[in-house]
Amino acid sequence: MKLITIIILFLITNTTTASAQTIDIYKRPVQVERSHDFDAQHYRLKLTFDLDKKEFEGENRVTLKPLRNDFRECILDAQDLVITEITNDRNI
Repeated sequence: MKLITIIILFLITNTTTASAQTIDIYKRPVQVERSHDFDAQHYRLKLTFDLDKKEFEGENRVTLKPLRNDFRECILDAQDLVITEITNDRNI
């Protein structure tokens, strides 16, 4: 019985020590959500993949609802993506 108790205590102390991680919160990248004056209500993605070339092409339609009367522009983050066309279905 003493042997089982010693093994259990050994496993508990080693498991706790092994799973502990030291994280330096000051070295994490800063992630800030951009403030916006619109509500993105719907995203429609239409993608085509070319696996041989390791490329994809697509269309992303975003339905927005302005939250202000003087809404004039929408800034969307698209890091490392090439945008070839922007259209407005309502021609505002």
